[in-house]
Amino acid sequence: MAARNEPIDTFSHAFLATEITNPAWVVFNSRHASIQRVSLELFQLVAPNNSPVLISATTIRLFADYNVALTTGADIPDIAPIYYNDFAAYLNAHDESGFGWAYINDDGTIAWTDGMAVARPEAFYVRDHEIYEAYLPPNHVAVTQAYFEKAERLHAQDEFRQNKWFQERTNKCSRQSGPAPDSKEAMADFHRRRQSDQTSE
Repeated sequence: MAARNEPIDTFSHAFLATEITNPAWVVFNSRHASIQRVSLELFQLVAPNNSPVLISATTIRLFADYNVALTTGADIPDIAPIYYNDFAAYLNAHDESGFGWAYINDDGTIAWTDGMAVARPEAFYVRDHEIYEAYLPPNHVAVTQAYFEKAERLHAQDEFRQNKWFQERTNKCSRQSGPAPDSKEAMADFHRRRQSDQTSE
């Protein structure tokens, strides 16, 4: 077993050096002796034979969710993820990170090492936004919820101002023009003016 923070071999060292760009992964790797994050989609596991193997981030997410279910007793799946028990037992023995993985013994009891913190998805950076690229349709952009809510408020305020300005302008025009005359009264007034004009002639 290679010591913590030391390259396992030339291949793994080169792979890590060229792939890691996320500062959170750098911190994660410094805290784990037997599992390393190498990209968005992949982890590198130091197998018992000391040869590094790759494991997908989605698999680690599946393992972490199963671990949480075992440790909380809530909604434990009827079927365990493949190779989960071997993975859990190995990391408990060799990872030296302080995170623990529960697993089911052959007799059906749950094995757990006291004093360890539960390995959860957030502790291993395998929540949805940490293992998938954000793909958006054309002409769409991703923004934070705070930015979106602020934009919504500004849009609502702008609509309110526009409606208020339109209503005030409508009221002003109505006051200047006055009420529209009744058609019958207007016709009678027209005839009176015409008769008056004819009499004066």
